[in-house]
Amino acid sequence: MRTTTICLAQHIGRGFRFQWHLKNKRSIPSSGAAEILAAKGIKICDPKDILSPPYFTYADVPLRQEVEEEELEPAKRPCFVFHERYSPPAGMAQAQHLTNSIVRSTLPQRVLDQMKDNTEEEDLKVQEVIRHSQLMDSHQEKLPRFDDVVNRPGWKFPREWGSPVSRRNKQMSYKLQLLLDQLLPGYTNRHLITNTNSQVSLEHSGRLIQMKYKAPLVLISSNPLSAVAEEDEILASEGESLPDIYPFSPFLHCKKLTQYSDKEFDCLATRRLFPHTLFFHMDMPYSPHNDDTFGGLTLMKAFGHAAAYAKSSLKIEKGNLETPLTLQVVHTTGKKFHIGVFQLNTLDLCGPRKNFFWHLPREALFDACKFKGAEANLEGYNPRIFSLLRALHLQ
Repeated sequence: MRTTTICLAQHIGRGFRFQWHLKNKRSIPSSGAAEILAAKGIKICDPKDILSPPYFTYADVPLRQEVEEEELEPAKRPCFVFHERYSPPAGMAQAQHLTNSIVRSTLPQRVLDQMKDNTEEEDLKVQEVIRHSQLMDSHQEKLPRFDDVVNRPGWKFPREWGSPVSRRNKQMSYKLQLLLDQLLPGYTNRHLITNTNSQVSLEHSGRLIQMKYKAPLVLISSNPLSAVAEEDEILASEGESLPDIYPFSPFLHCKKLTQYSDKEFDCLATRRLFPHTLFFHMDMPYSPHNDDTFGGLTLMKAFGHAAAYAKSSLKIEKGNLETPLTLQVVHTTGKKFHIGVFQLNTLDLCGPRKNFFWHLPREALFDACKFKGAEANLEGYNPRIFSLLRALHLQ
């Protein structure tokens, strides 16, 4: 065994203390200014004799200025604010209580009737859209650092460059809509708007709640979607009860705020157009939500946008809408898609009349899309998702 010498081994703490001790002993050299002034007959005074007060200490300075009570603005009414970072711990059942909605574990029959098998050419085009949005985007950003705490704890992986998750999701939804427009060219009265926000305040069991959500893409149309549930079914829903979540509260894990914006706005700036399909994206590398919580998020976001639009544009009588508002929603993580249809019947969140939400369990569009042998490789493609998207587009 060969011995080696340790070169330049230094103790940082000991070196700092040595330098502190060495510099502390240094004296301030005289510049000779005092002697020059004294030789010219100029009197030198001590600053303490001139300044009044001469010095102050930090203890004499208040850390925060005291404000009189009458100068303070009156506090707003406490509000439960539900936003993008909130997820319902009790899942879909909690979202049903917050939105006063009944959930059906299937899509409306008129949507299922429009489903048909894709042709081989259509599947190839969808696969090309997936490859381009996931791998072949020329946009490059510094991506978040990847940590593998199970296999390599404490190891810092090198930073990677590429397209962020939010851009990949938006590119995929946008290109799938372009593909649908190419395959179904008859729908020329529709438009696609991006980066919309909705914010609405409502009453719920004597409390004030606010829902503020974003929609990266919204498909709008000049004609509204017709109601799925007729008046007889809406009246029959008054006898149905919501699932029991006792001992939990519908406001579980949502804090009351006194500082918030009380403005209300919806995703559209004009009243001549109507929302058709909303696209929501979960822009996270790994989705921490199970299927039940993910479905609850979809329901809450759909209700937030529908309530904001209805409150600003539709006629409401005693909390109930004269004409129900129907929206289609697509909530995706990039791989998995959750598709549903929401019908808003009432804004009375504690009344007997209920809203409706039809949905299917979320499914994966593909299993993996990555480079393999310098070639873009797509694994586990599921054609059923595009068939569902086409059925929604045909409504």
